[in-house]
Amino acid sequence: MLLTTGEVIGVLRGRSAPGVLPESIHADGAEFRTKPLSGASAPELSLAGASLTGRLPPRKSSAMILRFLPALLLAAAIVPADASAAGCPPLLNHKLKTLDGKPLDLCQFENRPILVVNTASKCGFTPQFEKLEGLYRQYKDKGLVVVGFPSNDFRQELATNQEVGEFCRMTYGVQFPMAEKTSVTGEGASAFYKQLAAATQEAPRWNFHKYLIAPDGRTVYSFQTQVEPDSPQVMGKLQGMLAK
Repeated sequence: MLLTTGEVIGVLRGRSAPGVLPESIHADGAEFRTKPLSGASAPELSLAGASLTGRLPPRKSSAMILRFLPALLLAAAIVPADASAAGCPPLLNHKLKTLDGKPLDLCQFENRPILVVNTASKCGFTPQFEKLEGLYRQYKDKGLVVVGFPSNDFRQELATNQEVGEFCRMTYGVQFPMAEKTSVTGEGASAFYKQLAAATQEAPRWNFHKYLIAPDGRTVYSFQTQVEPDSPQVMGKLQGMLAK
């Protein structure tokens, strides 16, 4: 019996949608691996390091594929098409970068309260960093995440991400995640900030505007610049979201 790679993949996807093949599957000493084929939509399927693209070898390899097909089906069924974004609310489905250029995937904060703040280093409200950091340290073990978004939209931010990072660490000892410099208002606003504005009908009018995203990833509360991070307005919403 001869099987083509397409037939194997077709069976797997037909039985396991919306899943896809995981990168590596181990079953009874055999290892199956998948990787994208250049210029093709179907992945390449390899058995114990031997390529099985095109027409699979008869008998032995085909028999092994059939033997381990249930394991492959089970694995494919439980691995989503994009594992990092599976079930992630659309509002959080953004892959950003930190001030240091490292990945910042907002999906990792799913099911946690998130306080989002557009920051600036040369603003009269910059001392709010101290309360933001204090809030983060006090409640991070109960799930709170504070994420800063440095922005020069109001012409009060330093020139480079490196300068911003050094200022935040040296002046306020900031440890909460800080995204790279971001536009937060107008047509040039990032997709994430456009979603926040749409959810609350309120875009930032100045630095240190705050959005509190509930653990459901959909409910968002908006607070103007003058509202301090530890104010009754913010804490009144936040307390009920924290882990007990």
